[in-house]
Amino acid sequence: MVNHFYEVALAQLSKDMSCDISDLKKETTTIVNFKELPVRRRFQLPSFPFFIASFGNGVVISTDEKFFSWSKENLSTLSKADLFHAITLNKINEQLYPVNQFLYGPEIKYLYNNHLEKKEIPQTTQGVQFELFNESDIKKLYGLKYFKNALLFETENNRGRKDILAVCAIKNNVVLGVAGASADSDIFYQIGVDVIEEYRNQGVAKNLVSYLTDEIIKMKKIPYYSTMPYNLISQRTAVSCGYYPAWVEMYVFV
Repeated sequence: MVNHFYEVALAQLSKDMSCDISDLKKETTTIVNFKELPVRRRFQLPSFPFFIASFGNGVVISTDEKFFSWSKENLSTLSKADLFHAITLNKINEQLYPVNQFLYGPEIKYLYNNHLEKKEIPQTTQGVQFELFNESDIKKLYGLKYFKNALLFETENNRGRKDILAVCAIKNNVVLGVAGASADSDIFYQIGVDVIEEYRNQGVAKNLVSYLTDEIIKMKKIPYYSTMPYNLISQRTAVSCGYYPAWVEMYVFV
């Protein structure tokens, strides 16, 4: 059975990368000229865009014209394994450094499996309560400076992205953790989560992500989750909540 969220993600990434959906399904490396489309995710663009994405088959590189010829000559014949190798990424950064840019990532993007049988939200530490904050109330949380992976805090470079929903785990009037959802596009809402150190590995993050995922789906939006290859705890949280690794991407950090 085809996962509807996966097909929508393919379409979204094709817009983000200004490529065809078929390019993301190829087994080869495809180089395209980046063009900003109004339907792309709302991340701030660098002066000279350079993006790399793979859904597990081949790789698409979407680049500013400044790096297009170099990319064609040096990257188009590389395999996926060679392209994501540290040596290759270092060569790409050598091209980007003179314009004060560097690649960030790779980030693993997780999609929720919307064909999973609905499960009960797991139990967590006794006495922990969960509170939902809608967009109109979410600014009340901006004083919680320990939860930077969960909230955007209205910084100038959000490019239209904003916090839409948040769930707090609270015990004895102390906030133990926060999961937040940012509207990265009209349909894709990205989940971030933070839990204070004393309450990690106790099911708090899993509860927060599960709760927030349900709320996003009720809004008829698609939740997705990002983490880095070294963050195994975050990856386990995603998988335990019904998410699976869908694609990987790298981009110029702004």
